[in-house]
Amino acid sequence: MWVPRILFLAFPLIPNKDSVSSFYRHRRLLSLRKVVPSDAAIHDARELLSWEAAELQMTSPLLNLSERDPDNLDFNERSTGKTNRLETSDVGGTEWEDSSTWEATRLALEEIQVLPTGSSGANLLSALPQLLRLPTDTVVRAAELVCSRGGGPGVLEADPRLLAYRPDQIERGLSFLTTMTASPEAVVTALCAQNPALLAAGIEGSLQEKAVASVLESAGTATSKASTAAVMDASTALKQLRNPCSGG
Repeated sequence: MWVPRILFLAFPLIPNKDSVSSFYRHRRLLSLRKVVPSDAAIHDARELLSWEAAELQMTSPLLNLSERDPDNLDFNERSTGKTNRLETSDVGGTEWEDSSTWEATRLALEEIQVLPTGSSGANLLSALPQLLRLPTDTVVRAAELVCSRGGGPGVLEADPRLLAYRPDQIERGLSFLTTMTASPEAVVTALCAQNPALLAAGIEGSLQEKAVASVLESAGTATSKASTAAVMDASTALKQLRNPCSGG
């Protein structure tokens, strides 16, 4: 039976009961797939990564050498009051605690074929709980960089913790390895493919190198301030000796 098009426009088709229930069943399955992480998982996710701990240390003074009272000098200022766990303000609030960040990351890693389609990614979360909170775009760019220049997907599969590094840190790690081995990057990439632990070692080596440079810079700055203060004190003392009645 032929039905004029105008009737379809005026009386749009109503989906049957089965199709509606199928739609809501699909939505319900999707919502059930998103599991809220346990308190223990959230606790583990707040654990500082090695580079996060190092950067936290570098933001505090090494030593206040400009303080002339020896009793007030503290050679452990950098570690005072510091913990190995991030506070809520340090990780962008608590939005990630409902696993929404991880769900976006998991889907993105599926898209670039780091994870198989439909995978829960439990192996990645087990190796790197911080994936619950690490920004999706940073994790994905790190994965792409490791896959393209760090030895291939096998390196990432062997050590999922490489996803914890920022892309710039991975770049510096590769440069560190090329310098240390005096080899072109292509050779370094091949070496990383044969020995997946090499890339992580190179990244950590470059981070330590950066930390040492930061300590030396801080110490140099503190020493310079102390020297300036000492010169000013000597100058003041000399003036008082020359003019004992000045009261200066």
